[in-house]
Amino acid sequence: MSPLHFVVSHNPPAEVRDVATALSDLDMDRFVAIYRTIDPEEYGVPLDDGGGLEYLTSNLADVTAFYLRAAEAGWVTPFVVDQ
Repeated sequence: MSPLHFVVSHNPPAEVRDVATALSDLDMDRFVAIYRTIDPEEYGVPLDDGGGLEYLTSNLADVTAFYLRAAEAGWVTPFVVDQ
């Protein structure tokens, strides 16, 4: 079996601060309004009210909190892991 090789990209601290700022400035009402304009047929996945939007916004809040902590601490963050 051949070994797996991964490429990991990261955001340096300055970019982490930019991401944290952008996420914390996000207007959730506007975000939800735009989400509701997605055409499910064009998107290729049904957009039901079975918790999908709640799941998305909850995880968005968690990611925002992570980036705010990372920015405050001066961390780099993983951006992409690809094989």
